[in-house]
Amino acid sequence: MSGDVSQLQSQEESPQGGGSAPRGRRSAVLQLVVGLAVSLLTLWAFSRGVNLRQLGDTLRACDLRWLGGSAFLAAFLLVVRGWRWEALLGVYGIGYRGALNGVVLGTAANNVLPARAGELVRVSWMSAAYARPMAPLLVTAVVERILDLMAVAALAVWAAAQASMRPGRSEEHTSELQSRETIS
Repeated sequence: MSGDVSQLQSQEESPQGGGSAPRGRRSAVLQLVVGLAVSLLTLWAFSRGVNLRQLGDTLRACDLRWLGGSAFLAAFLLVVRGWRWEALLGVYGIGYRGALNGVVLGTAANNVLPARAGELVRVSWMSAAYARPMAPLLVTAVVERILDLMAVAALAVWAAAQASMRPGRSEEHTSELQSRETIS
């Protein structure tokens, strides 16, 4: 067993699981060109019917602090999710970079696929890229969703507790609703 773990750890961060030489420069350039072409084609396809003048007016009316803050928060949450998945993947010899790549890929796929199918994309990519069995990787994704559910439930309980601790709040709301009913 310890030999298996040390073998996995020696293969960490090595897609295809075998410690092979990094991809050539030509392959990286080709990947970049194909990625940019697909991105531009997708951008064009989804923006064909958009009124650019109205879009510009809307963007000028936005408070850029909120947009910048939300972009920063989204990036920060990807980093945290990468750390979390790395912790769950530790026994499989997949480090932070691989975990973060999987999280980003899965999140991107979730934005265009229904029913959180990006989770399956993430797991299948990780299985293929690191030559690991798919079932245990899928279990780590399920564990992540359970952790997310627990966090949301804890926040809901906290919010409900905070709302119930406000003295007189429910009586004020009830009397306001009753006064509205008598007016109508």
